[in-house]
Amino acid sequence: MALLFVAPAFAQADVEKILRQCEILTSDPSEMDKNPISALIEMGFCLGYVGGVSDYSTVTADMASGEVEQLTSCRPPNVNNEQLAKVVVKFVEDNPRLHHFEEATLVALALHDAFPCK
Repeated sequence: MALLFVAPAFAQADVEKILRQCEILTSDPSEMDKNPISALIEMGFCLGYVGGVSDYSTVTADMASGEVEQLTSCRPPNVNNEQLAKVVVKFVEDNPRLHHFEEATLVALALHDAFPCK
């Protein structure tokens, strides 16, 4: 029963976090001068998160349209983000016929190809 009371608190903290990170983009530029490194980090998190969710929506739209198959991938726990980036670069370089897809779909295709779920 405690989980029911804790979950909304976590969700609220996450909402406040993304709001704080993204508000920097709409605030007075002089606010960034107070702590520019922190502001850049917060903006980077905001842009990365929002971009990632937007990309996810693009991929799901491509799958819903039937243009690409269901793009699941099962990354092994020992594979880090740098290795994922190398997988994506190799896949994109090796598959110029797929360059008409949005970048999010290309990333999903690369991960699906490299780490199929069994």
